[in-house]
Amino acid sequence: HATRPNPRSERPTWGDVSVSRAGDILYLHVLSWPESGTIEVNDLPVDVTGAVYLANGAKANFTQDGSRLKFTLLAKPVNQYDTVIKVTLAKSLDTN
Repeated sequence: HATRPNPRSERPTWGDVSVSRAGDILYLHVLSWPESGTIEVNDLPVDVTGAVYLANGAKANFTQDGSRLKFTLLAKPVNQYDTVIKVTLAKSLDTN
């Protein structure tokens, strides 16, 4: 695959993160569906231009407040083991 491991210093409690080789797409792997129905990515230094569930292409609902990204998830996981959200970034993480 054309991805790299988690570029973040810590692994999130809800799963894991990978990044495209170009650094402009994050893949959020939701392995543990939170009861709150939301997940967050903090300290993201770039703007997000869009997000979709990889399995079905459905739009993923999110808000971005500065470097804090918050997703409101679907009622149930798209995949029972690993629901992946493809997050498109305005620019590469590598340019920061």
